[in-house]
Amino acid sequence: MHPFRRLPAALAVGALLSTTVAAVAHADTASVAAEDPSNLLANHSFEDGSEVGSLPGWSPIWPGSVEYFELDETRASEGARSLRVLDERTDGGGGMVADAVPVEAGAVYELSFDMFLVSGVLNPLVYFDDADGQVVSQPMNSVTTTAGQWEQVTLTFEVPAGAVAARVAPYSSIGGVVDASIDNVSFALGTSTPDEPRDPDNPDNAVVNHSFEHGTGVTDLPGWAPWSSTSTNHLEVATETASDGDRSLHVLDDRADQGAGLLSSDMPVEPGEVYELSFDHYTTSGVLQPYVYFDDADGQRITSSYEIVRTPVGEWSRAGFEYTVPSGAAVARVMIYSSIGGLVDAYVDDLYFGPTSGTVPTQPSLPEEITSQDSDISYLGTPVMGQVVTNTELGMENGVSMSYGVYSGVAGTETPGTLVVAETMTGEIVRTFPLDGVSGSRYIARSTDGKIYFVTTGTNSLWVYDPEIADVRRIGLINPDDPNTTVGWSLTEGANGSMYIGTYSQGRLYHYDPADDSITDMGQIDPTQGYIHSLAYDHERGNLYVGAGGNKGQIYKVEPDGTTTALLSEERTPGATEHSFVTSFTFSGDRLFARTERSQLIVITADDEIEYWQGGDKEAFGYHVSERPDAPGRYIFTFSGTFWEYDSATATTSDLGIAVNGSLNDSTWTQLDDPAWPGWTMLAATSGGVIRLNLETGTSDADPVDFLNPVRIQQIFNGPDSMYASGYMRGLTPFDSMTGEAGETHQSGQYEAAAVRDDTLLLAAYGNARLLEYDPAAGDSPREIFTLVDELQDRPRMDYDPGTDRVFMGTVAHYGHNQGALAVHDFATGETEVFTDEIVTDQSIISVLHHDGLVYLGTTLDGALDAPDSGQTDAHFIVWDPDTEQVVQDIVPVAGDEGVTGLIVGPDGLIWGVSEDTVFRYDPQSQEMASSEAMLGHRYGGGTVWTYAQLAVGADGNVYGTNRSSLFRIDPDTMEYSLVVNTPVDNLTVDGAGNLYFSTSVYLFRYTVPVETACDETHTGLVASGLVVPADTVTCLEASQVNGPLDVEPGGSLLASDVQINGGVTSDGADTIQIRDSAVHGRTAITGTSGTVVLAGNTVRGPLICSDNDTPADDEGITNTVRGPATGQCANL
Repeated sequence: MHPFRRLPAALAVGALLSTTVAAVAHADTASVAAEDPSNLLANHSFEDGSEVGSLPGWSPIWPGSVEYFELDETRASEGARSLRVLDERTDGGGGMVADAVPVEAGAVYELSFDMFLVSGVLNPLVYFDDADGQVVSQPMNSVTTTAGQWEQVTLTFEVPAGAVAARVAPYSSIGGVVDASIDNVSFALGTSTPDEPRDPDNPDNAVVNHSFEHGTGVTDLPGWAPWSSTSTNHLEVATETASDGDRSLHVLDDRADQGAGLLSSDMPVEPGEVYELSFDHYTTSGVLQPYVYFDDADGQRITSSYEIVRTPVGEWSRAGFEYTVPSGAAVARVMIYSSIGGLVDAYVDDLYFGPTSGTVPTQPSLPEEITSQDSDISYLGTPVMGQVVTNTELGMENGVSMSYGVYSGVAGTETPGTLVVAETMTGEIVRTFPLDGVSGSRYIARSTDGKIYFVTTGTNSLWVYDPEIADVRRIGLINPDDPNTTVGWSLTEGANGSMYIGTYSQGRLYHYDPADDSITDMGQIDPTQGYIHSLAYDHERGNLYVGAGGNKGQIYKVEPDGTTTALLSEERTPGATEHSFVTSFTFSGDRLFARTERSQLIVITADDEIEYWQGGDKEAFGYHVSERPDAPGRYIFTFSGTFWEYDSATATTSDLGIAVNGSLNDSTWTQLDDPAWPGWTMLAATSGGVIRLNLETGTSDADPVDFLNPVRIQQIFNGPDSMYASGYMRGLTPFDSMTGEAGETHQSGQYEAAAVRDDTLLLAAYGNARLLEYDPAAGDSPREIFTLVDELQDRPRMDYDPGTDRVFMGTVAHYGHNQGALAVHDFATGETEVFTDEIVTDQSIISVLHHDGLVYLGTTLDGALDAPDSGQTDAHFIVWDPDTEQVVQDIVPVAGDEGVTGLIVGPDGLIWGVSEDTVFRYDPQSQEMASSEAMLGHRYGGGTVWTYAQLAVGADGNVYGTNRSSLFRIDPDTMEYSLVVNTPVDNLTVDGAGNLYFSTSVYLFRYTVPVETACDETHTGLVASGLVVPADTVTCLEASQVNGPLDVEPGGSLLASDVQINGGVTSDGADTIQIRDSAVHGRTAITGTSGTVVLAGNTVRGPLICSDNDTPADDEGITNTVRGPATGQCANL
């Protein structure tokens, strides 16, 4: 028995038909009503019994449930007392369950109770059991009433087939809080069967109440129920717009930390058949993500999948998707879902789920959706191609060693996370499996029966690959009750082919049994920590090792009888518990090998003795340690580019000096029939591919696994030679700002900010808040300048002052901590100074701007993941003097806001910034706020938010910004706000010409900012003897002919359309050159232009020379015809 409590079975909606709420009339002094003979429940008003844990007719769902309930003698609707539900935790919940009562399958029963609500949402459910006591169905509803008064709630249920008994269970919630009292609970046979409102025009439509015309609100819609207690905050039945009938469903999710869902009742399906989900959709902003769940006859989840809905903004459009019903499925349920981490304002109407019509509407791709919103937006492709894989595992197929890894991609695209199978001897890819709905994997491991298991992000599921049949299968969600907060983070094999799963964000442990495909929740090892980062299993003794962490790393040993022992302490391993995580485990040769987040090695014997702990510098990389078959007690691991050895006899490590391509993930030892590889040879999977190691010869031979996927764009930078895009977790790619043509992705990162220093690129990197310098001309790996690992910092933002040659880097604290920092690096002295609470207390610095000798900082209340509540309430805008090292001003732009981001110098010379939905301007001269206006329409809501708004000044002098929900424009003269892109986009950057670049997911875009140029002089018709464009003058040519050379002086601008130029064009140092749909006879040379160069749709008869222009010439996608050599920046025109 493991000592971890188990949650109730899935809180699924199955037989719930309707909900009603009515006022309760009662006297000031309650009296006990006569017993209702139709009520099947005993002790319905909680008058009998003295303790919650021993109430006649009732019992806790689990022992810990009693902490959420109490007998309340201060209020009652009947008798002298009621049952109070007081759940103040968001990481658990509790329930009281009534004794089982007999029911008839197919009959309708009513559950009613009086409820006095103080706050929150109650979640009553009913367990329907079969004759063997197994749960057939357990419908749940979220109930809220008018606060401060007694009201009666009535829920109507149809008993599912096979059920013979029911158990009523008032349940608090998971993820929500509630304070309510209930009384006079009744469960009785209903007097009538509610009609199921069906689609009268389509008998194939299985959706009940398909247009939301029946019921009064989202808590009592026939055929539907809220997915969670918080869903009711973001859903409503709307009458302001509808595509069918008078009503629709409005999804208004304005919080980044919660998702809202409305779940349909069960709909029968036929395995192998193709079904369609389609509906009318009206979007104002954001992206809706509907789910379809397929369950078996016992209510167990088989598969689930979600879609991303893309339809035109501001109009009703039909969206649709097709599904092949998986084997074993008996029913399906549809969930209309917003998202977690996204904001949504959309309407849904006229749903259909049934056999496919064969004419399912096709959706535009995400690039098509974005480019359709403005003709000046160009799609530049997917520049960052990455090889992001957490770890890899070895296995055998037909006697051949194989390497397995899940390479990250983007869920919902043509390149999702992909399982790659490659030969260990050569790295040659044998087969790949794109995984629908998967973005990546946090861990992959082999079971004792040789199967390969992995946990995925995007679907938060467990998958298995069977080498015997060379196929992959999704087993299911790790936690169907709460899938979005149960992310698989670690895996290890257990006994008999089973697997243990460690998760984030509640630090729960799960066990998978292949005998019945079940995943069992074993509870929390350490309730104070959000992660289980590592796992290992001792098969000889049956002990499980668990690495819990978040803000305080610890190794726990869980014995077969459930005894749990913490193995790290200040006495045994000084300093080890100051680490946030222990990141990888290997149990080998009666020893546990563990690596801390700072790459320090811990070795613990099977009898819990600390055999090795130095607690000093980095000394071990990777996920695996391997015992030598020729020398028991000596173990191979990797560090800093070479293989190392640990000798247990002396408890020492040594560098073998043999090169390795990355860090060690898994290995096996074999004897090759090859004299070049005598004795034992290690075959290994590494972070760089595969490798062979022979200790007898002291040699290694490595091969890459050449698989790349587009990687989500993390940031966009200007570089010394081109523009760059960095990738999430890994990747740095140069790209052509006009064509989007990308160079080779440098497999390093993740880079959060950058700045140009001379001919190099300064890079601020996540992971210990590092500053690096990259020389594109040399092509070497970025050189580390400093790291803030000792200062417990992680996520950096920065600015660079070329005048003083200093970098100013603001940071978010390391995992489990709140105190951010500002680091100042002086290249002249090579020194780095770090400032923490001298600037701000228990907040992160996430926006940094150097201007005119001062540094402007934006802070956020949000510290690292898994950090405790800091108690801070307001984000700050801070002015700091780097010379005196003093805070000049500390301003709260908007009281109660969580973050200040997007700091820039505006076109008016003021400092602009964003505080959630408020745009503010600060005057450095008067040292006062010049303006502050809430205009962006989106706030953080909750959860952890670091990067949010990014602002830039466009070529037209307007201020542009992204804020995770749109690309917007603000006129600095009038402060008028308007949308350019009404789709979630991010990572705004401006080039030297004032054009904008932004991204969403893996996709990169350019917005060519339209500039209305006033012509100082305009020529039409014939210009007889050539033309000179004077300095600081804009000359326009329209439908004209120039006989003679056309010269543009430095600082001049030429705008020509439909012109014939007989004499060539010469320009050196112009401001702008734009020639469209024209013919040029003669030599054309355009050099040193400071603004845009546009050559589109022209015929050039003669040489075309372009060089030293700030931006390459743009053909706007319209081909030029050049009858002569084209060189320099015009070579591709």
